[in-house]
Amino acid sequence: MPAHAAAAKRYAQAAFHLALEAGQLEVWERDLAQAVALASDAQTSVLLESLRPAPEQRLLALRRALPGLSPLSMNLVQVLIAKGRLRLLPGIVAAYQELLDAHRGIQHASVTSAVPLEPGLQESLARALTQRTGKTIVLDSRVDPKVVGGLVVRVGDQIIDGSARSKLEGLRRALEGRSG
Repeated sequence: MPAHAAAAKRYAQAAFHLALEAGQLEVWERDLAQAVALASDAQTSVLLESLRPAPEQRLLALRRALPGLSPLSMNLVQVLIAKGRLRLLPGIVAAYQELLDAHRGIQHASVTSAVPLEPGLQESLARALTQRTGKTIVLDSRVDPKVVGGLVVRVGDQIIDGSARSKLEGLRRALEGRSG
């Protein structure tokens, strides 16, 4: 794991634990989304991290740009700015969301198929995966013509490959094994 990803994860874990203790999981989720939107603006992030404005001016600019941010969320953004780590914010938000989803019993799964899946099939697949995992599944559907037919499903670190391509590869290997 790259150092910046590890640092983002540490910040996210600290934020999550603070939010959990304070019963403010949704507040932090909202605050972090607002902060990452601000940090995504190149001009604003350069201004906030530059050494020219005095710290008081940066804080005032930050409060104007992010009105309504909870004090602890504001403190996190200030720490990131002071340490020149505002660029970690997108990674922090992603890691926080993963922790929040795990806390809520939500797991993300991806399904890859050769053609777009009908909404009814996506819902059926999500229900089946929910029953299998015991977690609420949020499905991300992708199209990849290389799949040929069938589906490739990834839930966490588990892959369920029901694609025609993998079955054809298995058949090819079996036939090569017999002829050799």
